[in-house]
Amino acid sequence: MHQETFRKFFVHGINGIILATLVYLLPIKISIALAVLILGTIIYFARRITAGKRYPFLTWLVEKAERKNKPVGKGAIWYFYGLVFILVVFGLSGVPRQIIASSLLVVALGDSVSTGLGRIIGKRRLPKTKTKTWEGTSLGILFAFVGIFLVLLITYDIQFSFWLAFSGSFFGMLTEAYMKQPDDNFTIPVMSCAAMTFTYALLLLIT
Repeated sequence: MHQETFRKFFVHGINGIILATLVYLLPIKISIALAVLILGTIIYFARRITAGKRYPFLTWLVEKAERKNKPVGKGAIWYFYGLVFILVVFGLSGVPRQIIASSLLVVALGDSVSTGLGRIIGKRRLPKTKTKTWEGTSLGILFAFVGIFLVLLITYDIQFSFWLAFSGSFFGMLTEAYMKQPDDNFTIPVMSCAAMTFTYALLLLIT
């Protein structure tokens, strides 16, 4: 299996779904504490592995999952920076946990599929991108939309769920294609959560 495909499907996909589930179920303050704890742990072991220490499972995971020629743990660290950011900025401001958890599904489902399947079936390049394709990004939007929609249906009606899922998946995957700095593991959930928060406030006003 291609290293990038492994990283997207197994690291982003599975871990992202687990974290989204925890954020969905746990109170915001507990999620913040858990995210900060995991972030600190990742930073600690990343520094140790960079210094030459080896750990049976972690070293293998880093070799399989990390981008080539990038600092150890860079993607994971930025991901948890993003998670802490949206939990503090949006969560403590009263944005529902369902929306915050859904923004994580854009990384888990959309980003994973966009890169994994886009690498296999993508033929037509998106404008002003080097590696992103219409096929990959479209599939990413579709998979993220379906995942978010099904989660939100537990709480909201079809209209609310549709527009929240559409805005989160669409803007999240546009971010994945065009906004790489500082790291897409940070920008995707932040921009997706911001889009859904705006949509949520607008829907409350007009319905």
